[in-house]
Amino acid sequence: MEKPNVFRNAIMATIQVTVAGLVMLAMYRFLLGTIGVDKIGVWSLVLATTSVTRISELGLSGSVVKFSAKYLALHEEKRAAEVIETAASSVALILGLVLLLLYPALTLLIDYLVPANMLTDAQLVLPYAVMSLWLMVIATVFLSGLDGIQRADLRGLIIVCGQVLYLSMVYALVPSEDMKGLGISHVAQAGFVLLAGWVAIRSKLSWLGMLPYRWSSSAFREMFGYAINFQINGIAQLLFEPTTKALLSKFGGLSSVAYYEMANRMIMQIRSLLVAANQVVVPVVASLLEKDPSRVPAAYRRCYEVMFYLSVPAYSLILLAIPAISELWVGRYEFLFVTFSFILTACWFFNTLASPAYFSYAGIGRLRWNTLSHLLMGACNVLFGYIFATMWGGIGVVSGTACALLVGSVVPIAAFHSEYKLALTDLFPKESRMLTFTSIAASAGSLFVFYNMRETVSWTAVFLMGAGIFSMAVGPLMWQHKTRSFLTDGIWALCMKAPGSN
Repeated sequence: MEKPNVFRNAIMATIQVTVAGLVMLAMYRFLLGTIGVDKIGVWSLVLATTSVTRISELGLSGSVVKFSAKYLALHEEKRAAEVIETAASSVALILGLVLLLLYPALTLLIDYLVPANMLTDAQLVLPYAVMSLWLMVIATVFLSGLDGIQRADLRGLIIVCGQVLYLSMVYALVPSEDMKGLGISHVAQAGFVLLAGWVAIRSKLSWLGMLPYRWSSSAFREMFGYAINFQINGIAQLLFEPTTKALLSKFGGLSSVAYYEMANRMIMQIRSLLVAANQVVVPVVASLLEKDPSRVPAAYRRCYEVMFYLSVPAYSLILLAIPAISELWVGRYEFLFVTFSFILTACWFFNTLASPAYFSYAGIGRLRWNTLSHLLMGACNVLFGYIFATMWGGIGVVSGTACALLVGSVVPIAAFHSEYKLALTDLFPKESRMLTFTSIAASAGSLFVFYNMRETVSWTAVFLMGAGIFSMAVGPLMWQHKTRSFLTDGIWALCMKAPGSN
């Protein structure tokens, strides 16, 4: 794939995550003032509970990226279309049946996890959570198809529009409909993404029919063999976030669930901003594997260098901003939110550095290390989360989650470096060492100033002072870095590209 196409997709991914972050900031600030923190916790817990049924997806949406990219690289557009329609029709039927059959069990699980005084609200929004899950999983197949044909820019545009629709409906419905309005808004967002995703993928693949009802047994068998690893990953992931929220509900209360949800979503927006641009490596590596496998390590090394260059200052900046974000978002310095944010920032930073290896293995089609990573994360989350929860309550649950993330993150990156004979010293690029030390020092210094001056000076002034010092210290190093030249050259090439080309 040409560099400009990679940058086009990466830039749209960046816009997508930026808009998602702004939507999240506006939505949670609004919900805190309308329905309150406990009801946010209920909604988060219900969504996590219904996600258990995603095991019936069979990992097919993840395999669509791999096989649609493969067949388009081989100029077999009809086969790529068969892959997408087969995955969509299979997921719609299987997940739909599973949701119907398991609905009574989901109701019982909600009854167990949610306190009695909030049970009515949880039961009210459960049907909306189930419907939105079904629609969004089908939509994910179409969005994965856009990734596979290397049009992640269209994918990002659809998601951005869906998020704006969601926020608009929340603002319009929640004040009068309360939790029901939140559920309706979620269903509307999922329906929009599904329809827009299908229209977009049909405009790029002429072999697709009017509706995705066609089914190919050979395409299903091929995808299923690859997707079984995604399926195992999905089962392992059920031991992660749903388990964390269930433990938080029992050991920390619904407010802990809500503040964890807010802190985790905030950090995940930063991570997504970095990782979304890196996800374009999956179709790139899949294409390279068909044409020139020897270039795979070089593609990985470049992705890792870019990821490290961007991650160090990004996570350092979010660290120094956490207290100010609490003041702005929650309306006060909230100890639980700040503590959860500090813990999650540290562990997600290391997980982010593992993403180039993770996505390279996804593009290659060898997923055993990715699968082992998810299994370790899931098992360790249950073990550490419960043990630490009995000692430290809600903070212990989140600490267990952080430890599980760190353990699982080591696996794909260590395996990739070993398999391709890459030095472990490459994990700390020489060109980025001064940038790393300076970012950490500037962030730590700003936090020290904040906690020593917050009683006498406004949080706004302290944050702006810290951010200014950080920018003056880190900005020149980022500008002088060789990776900055690579990125700006790519953006310039994208801007100079002829309009209308793919």
